[in-house]
Formats: sequence, C-alpha cells, structure tokens
Amino acid sequence: MHNNFYFFRHLVPALSNILAKATLTNCFSQNKEELIFEFSLTAGVAFFIKASLKSQFSCLSFPKQYHRAKRNSVNIFDEVKGKNLQDIDLVLNERAFIFNFEQNQQLLFKLYGNKSNIIYFKNGGVVALFKNTLKHDNQIELSQLNRKLDISFKTLKLHDWNSRKVIPTLDKNTAALLEERLSHSNNLEATFNAFIEELNSPAYYIDQEQAGFRLNLIKTANAQSDFTNPILAITTFFEQQVKFNSIDGIKTKLKAALNNQLIKSGNYVKKLTSKLNELSNNSSNQQKADILMANLHAIGKGAKSVELVNFYTNSNCIIKLNPLQSPQKNAERYYRKAKNGAKEIAVLTNNLTQKKKLIKELTSKLTAIENSSDYKFLQNQLPTKAITLTEKPTAYKEFRIDGFIILVGKNAKHNDTLTLKIAKKDDLWLHAKDVSGSHVVIKQIPGKNYPQHVIEKAAQLAAYYSKRKTDSLCPVLYTPKKYVRKKKGTPAGAMFVEKEKVILVEPSNNTTLPRLF
Repeated sequence: MHNNFYFFRHLVPALSNILAKATLTNCFSQNKEELIFEFSLTAGVAFFIKASLKSQFSCLSFPKQYHRAKRNSVNIFDEVKGKNLQDIDLVLNERAFIFNFEQNQQLLFKLYGNKSNIIYFKNGGVVALFKNTLKHDNQIELSQLNRKLDISFKTLKLHDWNSRKVIPTLDKNTAALLEERLSHSNNLEATFNAFIEELNSPAYYIDQEQAGFRLNLIKTANAQSDFTNPILAITTFFEQQVKFNSIDGIKTKLKAALNNQLIKSGNYVKKLTSKLNELSNNSSNQQKADILMANLHAIGKGAKSVELVNFYTNSNCIIKLNPLQSPQKNAERYYRKAKNGAKEIAVLTNNLTQKKKLIKELTSKLTAIENSSDYKFLQNQLPTKAITLTEKPTAYKEFRIDGFIILVGKNAKHNDTLTLKIAKKDDLWLHAKDVSGSHVVIKQIPGKNYPQHVIEKAAQLAAYYSKRKTDSLCPVLYTPKKYVRKKKGTPAGAMFVEKEKVILVEPSNNTTLPRLF
C-alpha cells in the first residue's frame, strides 16, 4: 500500500508544504538502484529523499540525515541541480507524482513496484532515466499519465464486484480486505463508501506479518502502530522492512548453509553405516589366515584358490590365493588385511560417532536460527572472513616434520613443476594410489634415512590432498623421485612410476604440523 495513489494523495501535500521554494542542492547515487535527493529549505535546513528502487522492494523514505560517501558516489540529473522546486503534481489515479522545477524541468517519480524509476524531463520530453534498463520509460508522455476513473458503487456492480478493476491502484491485500468486508455486509453500498472514505482519511498503519511489514490506510487486526504523518509513516515502514529483509536474508543464507551441511553429513552417515555393515558381514580375514597356516601342507604350488575346512564353523570354505606367492605369503597377506580391516572399522566407528554428534549440533543451531529475530545474534553466526597473508608465489605448500621438509603440489601444473624441476633424484616421492591428487615430496637430508613416521605423515598429506580425502583409509604409493618420470604427451600431473611401495593411511592435513608458508 506504500506505492499507491491513495497514499500519495496524502504524501504529496505533505511534501509540498515542506519543499515550497526549496532548492535541489544534490542528487546522487552510491548504492545500486538507490537515489538520494538533498533539498535546501528556506531556513537553511536540509531535507533528504531516499528513493530505493530495487526490483524486490521499491520505496521512498525521508531520513533526517544522510552522509555522502567520498568514494563510489556519482552525480545524477546534474541539470536539475541548483534549480528551485515550483510545485509537486499528483498523477491522478496512478502510482506516480511529478516534481516541477524552474525552466520547465520535471522529475517523474514512477513507483510501479519492480518497474519503479525516476525520469528526468525537460520541456515535456524525456531526457534521462535513472534506471536505463527500463527502456519503455523513454516513451512516457507526462500529459497522458492522468487517469479519470469512475470509482463508485455502481461501477463496482458493473464489474462483477472486482474491486481492482474499479480501483486499479489497490494492492492485492487491500482489495481482498474490501471484498471480505463486502462479503459480510448487509448494506454493500454503505460498506463500499465507508471503505473509500477510510482510504482518503489521513491515518496510516503498519502491520507485521510473516512476510514482513505492510503500510496500510485501512486499520486491521494486525496493526502494530499508527501515524497521522505520512512522511513519518513511510520512513518508519521502510526502516522496519529493510531490517526485516536483512534479517530474513541472513537467515536464508545461514539455513541454506546448515541444510547443505546436514544433507552432506546425512549422506556421509549412510555411507559409513553401509561400509561398516559390509566389513562386518565379510568373512573374517583373520580366520582365513589361520586356516591357511593350519593347512600349508595341503596347498598346491601356483593355486589360485583352495577349498579347506573352516574349523571355526565346521564347514568347507573357498579361499582365493595369489598364485605367484607361497601359501605362507598368502596367509601373511590375509593377516595384514585383518589388521587393516580392524583399523578401518575403528576409524569408521569413530567418524560415525563424530558425524552423528555434528548432525545433532547442526539441527540445534538450525532451530535456534529459525526462531531468532535478533539481528546481532544472526550476524554473529555468519562465518568471519579470515585475514589471509600473502603467500609466496610457489608451486607447493610446505611443511616441516622433525627437520624433514615436505612439499605438496597445489594443482596439476604445479605438480609437474614440483616433480620435474624442484625435486631431486634421491628425494622421496608420494602420491595417493589410483586417484588424482597432489604430488608430495620429502626432501632428502644427506646421511639420513627417511623415518617411518615421517613417511606416514607425508602419506597422510598425499591422501588428504587427493580425491580420496573423505575416505577412512587411503593407499599411498612412494618411491625415490629418480623412479618417477613423465611420458611425452601425457597431461599435466600424470607420471610413470616404478619400484613403488604402498602404505595405508588415514587422510589428514595434520593441523599440528607447522606451516612455513
């Protein structure tokens, strides 16, 4: 109702009383789709008009003070600057009014919702638009804007009680209110005339609803405050709605982020649960190893599988074998799998517990945000922008562990640079097995072997900076850099590796490690 002929019918006379013989001293914009007018009154006092013409919410307001920024501020409609305002014309039955300046210059305030604009005219023709995207505004003729309408009960009956056809500037809510009153009335004509009289009376109400605030000319049960000054009413409404939109925008952003985390966490829990069930349902590698060790004499050389009695279940079982390994080596391989499987189950169980705890915390936080209207509280929930130090333009991240320097490539191109130009032949080279990821290099310290715990830490980094970052365990291959070479024509980061060993680790960027850069 704030952009409505009946409200402007009150607002224009109020502005005319204040701005009589005023001079436009400034007209500028420093925010997108927002225009500021500063008038100098006869008493030397400044009067401001802020026209916020955003497509989602267009509204005028009249702040007592407005400080112009030193940067990102641009003058608009310079030709009108310094001109005296002669009068203000209300456009009949339209959501618009005209500021008439000396030398036959006009500013049309066209407040048509998402097509709101302010247009500069001179000698009756369009000179400039504030919002140039609204190209059709170039064709507006001031003389054609006024509309003569027969707003009467008789006309309402002729239009089958469709109030918006009779009073086209009514918003949907006000039209619905009229139709509701008519539906409960025993005297339709008296009800209609009383409604029109109320629209014309100088009383203004601000209602609060789920979607925000509304400025009304009709008093409803939702009215939170009432005014007799239209300038104060629309300014108060604008400030309340802007604050509501800010809070609603923050809540929408926070809820979207939290729901996204909840979806990812829920999917992660399903994945972990499925993996745990799979590990639990698989035949025990420990049992297979024990059965093989008890039957070494019964396993033929080069066999791909063997059927043996499972003395745990008293039934036969088939165990797959590596034909290139001895029966004892096959047993050792199953013992190793059993050890890794137990470790994986422990890691998965711990991860599952932590993820369920996180889901509970996220759900609680989401509820608190949905129920809050505290701007400061919501603002504090937004992630703070970390101050980042300017990094050296290197091709790698650098870590140090017990005197050993570990280099981690930043991308495919940098991986090539790290491996082919920076790493030396006796440095140790690592990479997550069978997936794309960063090349990792442990720099050699002359006269020292690579300690196992340093290799494990470097392998964790290789796993973390790979496509297997979210896996519970990741195989990482490692070999001296001299056994790593690049074939001609292969894409960036792709390498041919020989004489590699494999280590199974949990992906981690190990935040306890001191970063050098």
